[in-house]
Amino acid sequence: MIRLYILLLFSNTFTVANGQYKEESFVINGIIEGRDTGAIVLLYSDTLNHIIKDTDYLNKGSFHFSGKLSKPAFCWLLAKGDGNRTNFFIEPAKQQIFLKENNYQEMKMSGSFTQLQNDSLANQTKAIHLKYIKWVNENDSLAKELKNTNDSINKASIENKLSRLSKKIETMNYEILNTTVA
Repeated sequence: MIRLYILLLFSNTFTVANGQYKEESFVINGIIEGRDTGAIVLLYSDTLNHIIKDTDYLNKGSFHFSGKLSKPAFCWLLAKGDGNRTNFFIEPAKQQIFLKENNYQEMKMSGSFTQLQNDSLANQTKAIHLKYIKWVNENDSLAKELKNTNDSINKASIENKLSRLSKKIETMNYEILNTTVA
């Protein structure tokens, strides 16, 4: 077992050392609307999983980063000192980012296919999440109403609504589990 571990360790090191991971350049050009100066920091992992911290200084709201990657990487973009931050995927390509001061989460980006896929997935899951939250809130409201109701006809009606809603939630849970595990 130890031999296998050592062999795997050396084979991974040998692969990296022999250039099996082809690094290519990435470029990020960005603009922050509503801010002209200040420092902005990009944090990401390189091919060897080293954390890279790169800083640029805004010039009339514009910033620029470049580096090398062999695959898409998740990164953080932070404005030094004020709490503005966002995260996204970069990849070996030219990317453009547009941000608004104090609203980095609503960034617009082009040039990263991985980020485009991530945005698409987030939009799909957002609709499901909103529906799910609506049903859970409705369920909680009906449960409170049931607890405070003494009228047997009204109780039966509420229990019926709760049962149907519970089935909807259960079906959605099953569908989510089915699509994420499959």
